[in-house]
Amino acid sequence: MGDRYIWMIVLILSIFSALAVYSSTGMLAYKYNQGAEHYIIKHSSLILFGIVLMWISHKIPFQYYSGLSKILLWVSAILLVYTLFFVRETNDAKRWIALPIVNLTFQASDFAKLSLIMYISRTLSLRQENIKDLYQGFVPIFLPVCVICLLIFPENLSTAMVLFTTSILLMFIGRVSFVHLGAIAVGGLLVIGTAVFILFKLPEKDMIGRMKTWKHRIESYTSNGSDVPFQVIQANIAVAKGGIFPNGPGNSLQKNFLPHPYSDYIYAIIIEEWGLMGGAIIIVLYLVFFMALYQDCHANAKVFWGTIGGGIGI
Repeated sequence: MGDRYIWMIVLILSIFSALAVYSSTGMLAYKYNQGAEHYIIKHSSLILFGIVLMWISHKIPFQYYSGLSKILLWVSAILLVYTLFFVRETNDAKRWIALPIVNLTFQASDFAKLSLIMYISRTLSLRQENIKDLYQGFVPIFLPVCVICLLIFPENLSTAMVLFTTSILLMFIGRVSFVHLGAIAVGGLLVIGTAVFILFKLPEKDMIGRMKTWKHRIESYTSNGSDVPFQVIQANIAVAKGGIFPNGPGNSLQKNFLPHPYSDYIYAIIIEEWGLMGGAIIIVLYLVFFMALYQDCHANAKVFWGTIGGGIGI
């Protein structure tokens, strides 16, 4: 059954998530005239499906994942292109692909994260002898990273930046040349500086996509608290109300004011109901989960699994 600690942590986090979803979807159920049990049943079904998928995945020999990574990378690129051009906007962004019949949505960028990490891990493991070479070691890894991140960034800049940084750290772990990594760092700083300069020089009427959102977020971050978004204020209130010790599930008041308490700001609701103690326990559970996962991967003495464990942990 695999590492018992990993399974135990997954089950504990699943219970936490079910309680949080049940508590935070009350307003959503009222808005669409549905019972609160509708969302907990849906969420529990997804948890069960995920656990079954997790069990099946750990039964598959690792050799298959290495070959599968190439196919998944191409599928990710196709899904990201489809998302950019054929998906309707939801909450001012094109991120979610709707699955027919089952009425579920998923983000292509989430699928791309795992696919890219698997591909980088595979390429690093196969090219260790030539990993310092520009054309045989660096380019075959860095080119797919650029393509996937460029496809993600128009609609989800933060995810693209995190994935790009994770990829560079994996390349560092995989012994890619410091010269090549240094060139990426310098080039990245130049690109970011140029983009910010253009963002603040370009009139808002000429901005396309999510450029206005990016500009407003930078302005909010640098405003010294004078222009804090409404949802951030409400999330801070939720954390302040939570205190140190648990107040009990279902006792959140800010879930009635936060725009998306069941998704983007669900951690604030968790802290309001479970206190800073409960919030800290969840963070510790994730850290232990990533540590156990990395140790299991590293124990296989395979560069491929060791790098995947590091990528997921990062």
